[in-house]
Amino acid sequence: MAHDVQTSIYDELYIIGDVDRVIFMSEDTRFHVLRVTVEKTNTQFKEDAIVTGHFHDIEESERYKFTGKVTQHARFGEQFSASEFKKEIPNTSQGLVQYFSSDKFPGIGTKTAEKIVEALGLDALSKITKDDNALNDVSGLTKAKKLQITETVRSSNAADEAYLLMIKLNIEPSKRSKIIDTYKEDTLNVLQNHPYQLVSDIFGIGFKKADQIAINAGIEPSDPERLVAGVMYTLNDEISSIGHTYIMYMELQDKTLERLNNAAEYFSQEDVSVAVEQLALNKKLIITEDRVTLPNIYYSEHKSAEKLSHILRDNPDEIDLDKAKDVIQSIEKSLSIGYNDNQRHAILNALTEKVSIITGGPGTGKTTIVKGIITLYQEIFEYEDYDSYEPKNYPIKLVAPTGRASKRMADTSGIEASTIHRLIGWGQDTAVDDIIDNEIEAELIIVDEMSMVDTWLFYQFMQNVMPHTKLVFVGDSAQLPSVGPGTVFKDLIGSGVIKTTILDTVYRQGEGSSIVKLAYDIDNGVPMNINDKFKDRLFIPAGTNQIAEVVDTLVSKAVDKGYDMRDIQVLAPIYRGPAGINNG
Repeated sequence: MAHDVQTSIYDELYIIGDVDRVIFMSEDTRFHVLRVTVEKTNTQFKEDAIVTGHFHDIEESERYKFTGKVTQHARFGEQFSASEFKKEIPNTSQGLVQYFSSDKFPGIGTKTAEKIVEALGLDALSKITKDDNALNDVSGLTKAKKLQITETVRSSNAADEAYLLMIKLNIEPSKRSKIIDTYKEDTLNVLQNHPYQLVSDIFGIGFKKADQIAINAGIEPSDPERLVAGVMYTLNDEISSIGHTYIMYMELQDKTLERLNNAAEYFSQEDVSVAVEQLALNKKLIITEDRVTLPNIYYSEHKSAEKLSHILRDNPDEIDLDKAKDVIQSIEKSLSIGYNDNQRHAILNALTEKVSIITGGPGTGKTTIVKGIITLYQEIFEYEDYDSYEPKNYPIKLVAPTGRASKRMADTSGIEASTIHRLIGWGQDTAVDDIIDNEIEAELIIVDEMSMVDTWLFYQFMQNVMPHTKLVFVGDSAQLPSVGPGTVFKDLIGSGVIKTTILDTVYRQGEGSSIVKLAYDIDNGVPMNINDKFKDRLFIPAGTNQIAEVVDTLVSKAVDKGYDMRDIQVLAPIYRGPAGINNG
């Protein structure tokens, strides 16, 4: 549910009242919209009010005090946006009787509630919270019922205390209910003594936020739990943000101390080493020789390697090479092209090898080779009649890590293609076990844009590939690596155990264009003279603070010459600074 932007018109006001109805509640964020019958307030709401906010354990017919501000909703008018709330403790006999006979205490009727109030007085709730034997003097209560009442009162009080503490600790409203739901009666203990536990248990709370919570809770910067959490934060950051699959042991020590403010004042490298070893004993990380990684990364890489080795050990089908070569010649004629020897080898490798790789830059013929592989496979194994198959049952599967890349494969091949995620059934809420059990029925799988595939995705994909299936990995090893951890495509090429075709002849580029050649020269470290002039590129000297103005002038001139703005691109290597994307 979307919540329209609201405009504040008052500050820090309160409403005390009974929740008449919960109009809306988000299960994920616990954002509520409540109708409240007003008992007392310093706002203009005199009879009832719509109260909104992130609340935990709101109950209809219960009385609460809401603190916040009046807002003007674009569609629904004036509302009360609460930043804090607290259940009002009954302070009259009648109120306490109503409380103990409410749905919160199943099996307790009005008469029993009256006995409790008569025996314990107006501070009944306080007595029950503090004294295990407070209900012993109430006649008619079984031992089980006494325990139930005591636990309910204490649980409710603990949740209220925890919620108020989280407000003081500046924990955002959307996280408060998640924390209470996770730790329940142990919430106060975690917040006050083990806030770094939040990092691993509560999505959206990272080390920096937990560190601030710890400071607000009065925990010393030298607390050993802070160092342990700091090690895990550093390791996770190296993997998720930078893309490494491991970090060197000594580097982990140094970077952990860098990330913990004033760390040298409290911790030594030996302290970090102790923390790392403790985490290894608890199986939170894995140490191999002088490298440290996360268990899921370690096992993903090892399981992927094992599966690949298993597939590579399986002997491929016997292929009539003479027939295959004849088919390739007929493909060349039908497409009006001529494959070079390197390209022909790439096509044949797809049939003769269980796993093969094709790598090359733009314009080197990868798409044409893939089309040749598909056609060759169709004719050799008699899969030509594509329309007679259900797409999901076709023996050749085309996949890519992105929707755009898979659509391009489908458009150029005439065969349905999908993302890897879709092929293996990996949705946002899919359990890992369900993904691994989803075997792919295929004789040949061609994976395009392999440089974009990270360690996680490759593992999930490989676990679903059947041993008899042939695999062809296609991509450009010179492209930037995947956003996620690992450089899977480069590692596969570098392993030396998979037959690899490297395409280095450029075909698809405008006649006389120098751009692709420039890209290859840069990639291969070939010296160039930046002052050389070409019809499709030009170097213009400019200072950092002049670049934006120069680009603006060039774009204006291009538009004046008749170019459409949609055909003009400005590329920048950085986000910040006068020449960065953010200054566009």
